[in-house]
Amino acid sequence: MKTIHLLAPIVVFNLCALFVWGQLPSARFDHLYPPSAQLGSEVEVVVSGQDLEGVQWLKFSHDGIKAEPKKDEDGEIVANQFIVKVAPNVPLGIHKGWIGGGKFGASNYRSFVVGDLPQLESGEGGASQEEAFELQLGQVALGKSPASKFAWFRFPGKKGQRVLVEVSTKDIDSKLTPSIALYDSAGLQLQSDPQNGLLDFTASSDGEWFVRLNDFLYQGVDDYVYRLSVSTRPRIDLVYPPVGKAGSNAKFTLYGRNLPGGQPSDWKTKDGRSLEKKEVNIQLPSGDARTKLNLTDYLDPRRASLDHLEYRLKSPAGISAATYVGFGEHDVVHEGEGENGLPGKEQKITAPCEFVGKFFPGSDKDRLRFSAKKGDVYQIEVFSERLGRPSHVFLLLEQLTKKDDGEETAKEIGQSIETASTLGGSVFDVSTRDPSLRFEVPADSDYRILVYDLFNTAPDPLNVYRLSIRKDTPDFRLAAYGLLPPPPKNGSPVYVKSPTIRKGEAFPIKVMALRRDGFKDPIDLEVKGLPSFVSYSPKRVPEGADSVTVLFQPNDKATDWDGLFSISGKAKIAGREVRRDCRFADIAWSSYDNQSKVARSHVHVVPSVPFAVLGRETTPVNVVFDDAKLMDGTIKIARRIAKLPPYSVTMIKRTVYQGLDSDMASALENVGSHIAIAKASGDHAEAISAFHEKRTGNYSGT
Repeated sequence: MKTIHLLAPIVVFNLCALFVWGQLPSARFDHLYPPSAQLGSEVEVVVSGQDLEGVQWLKFSHDGIKAEPKKDEDGEIVANQFIVKVAPNVPLGIHKGWIGGGKFGASNYRSFVVGDLPQLESGEGGASQEEAFELQLGQVALGKSPASKFAWFRFPGKKGQRVLVEVSTKDIDSKLTPSIALYDSAGLQLQSDPQNGLLDFTASSDGEWFVRLNDFLYQGVDDYVYRLSVSTRPRIDLVYPPVGKAGSNAKFTLYGRNLPGGQPSDWKTKDGRSLEKKEVNIQLPSGDARTKLNLTDYLDPRRASLDHLEYRLKSPAGISAATYVGFGEHDVVHEGEGENGLPGKEQKITAPCEFVGKFFPGSDKDRLRFSAKKGDVYQIEVFSERLGRPSHVFLLLEQLTKKDDGEETAKEIGQSIETASTLGGSVFDVSTRDPSLRFEVPADSDYRILVYDLFNTAPDPLNVYRLSIRKDTPDFRLAAYGLLPPPPKNGSPVYVKSPTIRKGEAFPIKVMALRRDGFKDPIDLEVKGLPSFVSYSPKRVPEGADSVTVLFQPNDKATDWDGLFSISGKAKIAGREVRRDCRFADIAWSSYDNQSKVARSHVHVVPSVPFAVLGRETTPVNVVFDDAKLMDGTIKIARRIAKLPPYSVTMIKRTVYQGLDSDMASALENVGSHIAIAKASGDHAEAISAFHEKRTGNYSGT
């Protein structure tokens, strides 16, 4: 069944999503400031957004983060302010907070970062180099980037000290694209980074050094929050190999900066910064534990289908940000030292395996040779973009045979440039440039794989890749996101709807089945964490389907409730029941890009999401259709609306459009003015007459 909610007086049709979006007030959480705290500390935070009347609590996704309402000197609660306490055992990284308890239910998520360095409130930073905000090494400055202005900071450095200046934004839901530059005390610019928020600086002498920060497009204030750190803590640029065998205690080499006990390496970043190396042992999970994501850092949606482990490196100067280590089912084979890019020079490997290499130096090509038997089925998959690399990989598979005279010939079996997917659209973009091939072995023979960076994007020693050659292993992963109303075509942001629903209302979540290696069987869905008075349907991803929209609905016995819920999928694979946890998109904001003409969203991947029910309220009007009758029913309603006074319908549509960027009070004021205009029209008099005469109105649009 599909439900259409008609929320008078505002109705918006979105036939692409097969829902009618309405605008009943619900708590919307826009900002949490400060958006972070040091481990084991206490911090005062302010929450802001729309429709937050009577908000009573702030909760977090980790039980070790507690919040209490702030009280004034008279013991009265201060609206929208909380005292947040972070326990010493809370994992470093991104956690999620949401607010509720007020008139309009619970809100959406907002990010809250727990770090290991002390943090200082810097406001908008210093207005000039002379007024620069003072930091010590090993401190973090929190602030809001001023629009059309610079924020300045100063810090001490000793000769030979390698200092990292890092600006984090994505992890705190900031829209800031950080542009930073380093200056000496005389005002001479020494380094700059226009968009990435990283300066790697070795002091040439003892003294003070200065950092200038601004948004790349010179925008700012509330949505443009930053965490700027200056430290000598470790930074991991690369883990090599990027994959290990599941269940093994494997040896990896970390390449990075300020690695404790690290040794000089021959590897450099593409901007010429030398990297250190350090060998570590990492225990990789096995069995179903492989599919459990320990998410404490920002994860790109393209990586949502991958299995990996987060790893951090400790040092006396602080703990590194998380990096990712993947795992597969087979032994890891490394690219050899010799030439393997020419025919006849192929590196011999034994399939199945995990092969790791790099596209370096420029125009590097790798050829691999292996034997396969007729009837076997292999999946050949490249991981490069999903490792955070900029390459566009070309994959070619050939069969090698010998003529009677001993000459070897190559016959193309297949090729791939990218594996496209539009399942999540621009909201939860799981598409990738990484290529893959399914290979049914036609004959006992040798086969050759060719891989290279199609456009030689970045001749960089860090441009590594993973190539998985595995027997057909059917499996699946699940990803999901709450459907959004379409953003306005003016670039304005649309925040995800609060997951608060009323009796008679439904909340739609799109669940995507990311199928692997030809798996087509149905997947049974199970929801945990919801009260008994909330039902969901459908409860299965059908055979062969790659997605389903699940509707969550409270029944008539619903009461006020809030909490977290999760989804898992269950299926039988090779006679064994497997269960896979769903990875959710936490959508911070979505906006319409006028250049690309698509909506773009800022997304985190999380294991669970908030949900709330306002059991004391009921949605005004509901129309329910069977799935097969949804389109006909929607068109019928649309035709009824089309027969209404054209001028009034126009005003309603305008109200909806303007209301997307308005708070509730402004929207209601707008509605009031439009009603006055509509009453002055000729169609108003005709509507009154038609009502009294119990006939259909004859409207002219005047």
